[in-house]
Amino acid sequence: MRLHEVARMVRLLIVALLLSAMPLAAEEEVPKVADPTFSPNELAYCAPIAVVITCATEGAIIRWTDDDSTIPSPTVGTIYTEPIAYYFGNHMIRAIAYKPGWKDSEVVWVTFFGSF
Repeated sequence: MRLHEVARMVRLLIVALLLSAMPLAAEEEVPKVADPTFSPNELAYCAPIAVVITCATEGAIIRWTDDDSTIPSPTVGTIYTEPIAYYFGNHMIRAIAYKPGWKDSEVVWVTFFGSF
């Protein structure tokens, strides 16, 4: 190997080492969608009742379930579009809010106990 080839390889190694030692750019923090809220939030009701689910994050999509076993996710559950009507019985509603490019909200729940 010639001296100029060795010097070139050394320079390339130094550049590679310097680049690998550079800190990576700080990752941008991904915002989190606000947790959904329920209204009314009382536990007992006299029939009928209309449950409204809202989210403080503009543009968030809410999915909900009320079958006591299915946990909602961005792909599971009914997309909330209007108040949920109940006429009798006990109901547990679970909800999640999500928005593309954001962290999902926590799954929140409320239970309503109907009186006749």
